[in-house]
Amino acid sequence: MKKCFLNVKQCKFPKLSSKINNYYTFKKINHRICKNCNLIFHYPINKSSYKKIYNKDYYQSNYTENSKLYHQRKLQYNLDKKEFIQFYKDDHKKKILDYGCGNGEFILKFKSKKYGFEINENIKKNKKINYLDLKNIQKNKFDGIIMRGVIEHIPNFAIIVRKLIKTLKKNGLFFITATPCSNNLSFFLNKEKFRLNDPGHIYHFNNINLSLFFLRYSLYNIYTSFPYHQTPYKNFEKDYKNQKLLLNNFYNKKINNLKKSMPSVGNMMTLIFKKI
Repeated sequence: MKKCFLNVKQCKFPKLSSKINNYYTFKKINHRICKNCNLIFHYPINKSSYKKIYNKDYYQSNYTENSKLYHQRKLQYNLDKKEFIQFYKDDHKKKILDYGCGNGEFILKFKSKKYGFEINENIKKNKKINYLDLKNIQKNKFDGIIMRGVIEHIPNFAIIVRKLIKTLKKNGLFFITATPCSNNLSFFLNKEKFRLNDPGHIYHFNNINLSLFFLRYSLYNIYTSFPYHQTPYKNFEKDYKNQKLLLNNFYNKKINNLKKSMPSVGNMMTLIFKKI
């Protein structure tokens, strides 16, 4: 992606300018910020890094029974589905695409005809899912499209999402969930140690700039939430103590000893867009 994803003419994304500044460094990865829309992004944007990250080791550490994160994610799947079906009328006659479907466990929770795309070649494919490449995705029309913890990983996300939007039927829903949000207290207090800084998280969006982007292509934001209090990741007392430490260090301009900030309201966001 070599131009502003909101198509703001005076924006020189991703180059340094009066509106785009260097912001902070995490694990030797430079992050820049756009003052127009508050998009935070890696610079340089490595278009091939995801091929190294999403390999066999990634799959085994995130999608096997030995992974604590995997068990937490399985619980979260139920909560994510509950949010989506408030608006998506799940039906056997409908078609739903999970772009970045991982092991397929999330999309398998739906009744609709299931289509999946996954870049990690080490996944165990499920016979109930029709796996498509991007070319064949574009030959279909879907009632719902899911990106669960995905959009922040895609180097050329604006190009990919535009192509996906074209496959979405009128009144269809685009579901984004489990995506980090930069508009939260933990990030504000210590962006360098934000829990969701990660070599694979090329972008830190927020609900506003993502909604602006989708609005450009006639998708209206009908629902926004910041799941935390019901999630399996919460630990109110521990999270409070660590956030309080961040606050004290922020006031006193001290470097904190935390490896990462703790989960909190706003860390993760869920957005549902309707194609008008």
